[in-house]
Amino acid sequence: MDGFRPWLAALQLILAAIVRAGGDPNAGVERVLAAEVGARPLKTLETLEQRVLGDMRKDYPRAYDILLKPRNLAWAAILDSEMRKAASDFEAIGAVHLIGPHGVPHLLRAKGYSVTQINK
Repeated sequence: MDGFRPWLAALQLILAAIVRAGGDPNAGVERVLAAEVGARPLKTLETLEQRVLGDMRKDYPRAYDILLKPRNLAWAAILDSEMRKAASDFEAIGAVHLIGPHGVPHLLRAKGYSVTQINK
């Protein structure tokens, strides 16, 4: 990993740890939800490697500020734009992007949206 940028090396190490713990990198949320969304177009906001960062805010605040926070801000802007259209979309977001003051729900609430957690 000597040639990798630090953030890419960190992602590779995290992915390796997930695989070592029994996780399947091919069992991402997109595959699980494919049956739920049916024939509707499926858009992804990022790849599995980009979603497996975990909650860094506390343990790795600099990495959080570089890798997670700006992405959530960008996603909130994208979702805001999408929700202003007449069409109905289904969006799936990894759990790490849903928590904290920079989580997508909080950012959408700040834009005036009503965000409700649904426990199934």
